[in-house]
Amino acid sequence: MTPQSPDLNPIEHLWSHFKRELNKFETPGGFHDLFDNIKTIWDGLSADVCKC
Repeated sequence: MTPQSPDLNPIEHLWSHFKRELNKFETPGGFHDLFDNIKTIWDGLSADVCKC
């Protein structure tokens, strides 16, 4: 059975976006590389991504 109601948890959409974008980077060599990748994604977020 598939759910009939829309996803009411907007953060899940944002996590999904971050996961897709992080997969575009090479595997980070450590915490600082991962943090830099996340910061790059965050700085590039558009308002459209944040709308659900």
